[in-house]
Amino acid sequence: MSYIDRLKEAYDSVPQEDLDLLYNTLCCESEYMNPALFFGNGGSAAVANHVVTDLVKGLAEDSDTHCFEALSLCSNVPLITAIANDLGYDKVFSKQMEYLNFPDAIAVAVSSSGNSPNVLEGLKYARSKGYITVALVGFEGGEVLKQGLADVLIHVKADNYGIVEDCHMAILHELAQRLRTSYADDPSSLKL
Repeated sequence: MSYIDRLKEAYDSVPQEDLDLLYNTLCCESEYMNPALFFGNGGSAAVANHVVTDLVKGLAEDSDTHCFEALSLCSNVPLITAIANDLGYDKVFSKQMEYLNFPDAIAVAVSSSGNSPNVLEGLKYARSKGYITVALVGFEGGEVLKQGLADVLIHVKADNYGIVEDCHMAILHELAQRLRTSYADDPSSLKL
């Protein structure tokens, strides 16, 4: 089976109702102006950074009345390395949430394995603050699935990192485009 065939099969493993729940959750939270905090490791960090760009710039360019507050907890390398050095790498996301101290937020973890200690700590901290938690995972779902750490779980059933990461990126591109279309002043003029 080709890579593209495997990619399509993996993407199709995600139920449409889960994708709709992800969209509705982020749409609702953006209405309340609650920030979305994205985080992940390695390729998943790149996915988190990328979607934040799409959400923030895209919605700001498309609408005079709506913006989307999103931050990537993967983008501040000096802060990440300071936390990792002084407190441990497992704290790089949870400590940023603690320092930012938003009263309400949505924590969006991207993790192919669902097992990264810093992702688990981030989701646990978010839960302790009463934040809505979202996770995009692959493989068997890992500890994120086992421990039930996500209010909204997007599980790509594939066992290849590239395929899982590509699916996560496609899912988040779809999400960003749906949000942009929903809030655009003139949806017909969008360059998606």
